[in-house]
Amino acid sequence: MSNDRQEITEYSLVEAIYLLFLYLHGSENHYESWAEPFPPRGSRSSWQNKNTFVDMESWINLQYDILDDLENKGLIRQPQKGSSRKGRTYALLNKKGMSAARNILEKLDINGAEEALKSRQHHEEYIKHKNKIELQAEEANSEDDFET
Repeated sequence: MSNDRQEITEYSLVEAIYLLFLYLHGSENHYESWAEPFPPRGSRSSWQNKNTFVDMESWINLQYDILDDLENKGLIRQPQKGSSRKGRTYALLNKKGMSAARNILEKLDINGAEEALKSRQHHEEYIKHKNKIELQAEEANSEDDFET
């Protein structure tokens, strides 16, 4: 195998591992204001569901070029990305990225992959559900299509 081809192969593998890393070590972000009915003070689990789910947040210290590639593919978002590379400390894994990570996990034949999928089975429901932002974007797009 040529050196360039080996580097490309290794890069692809590391990229998949990063995506898995972000997925497995991330925590869910939910908008409390989307809960219906609005939750009583101090209750968290009762309002954290597919209707309030937004994305997953994972703190990072990774190779930025891989993160940039994942962002270019529409799998993650880097809110702190800017002129200073040192300013980036976390990435947001969107539903497309979560789905891709789950697909990678399903294909892995390593100890713990099946358990990781089972413990995050509810994410399948989150991925398929359209939240308020997604519905508003679809509505805006359909209005744009109607005008043209």
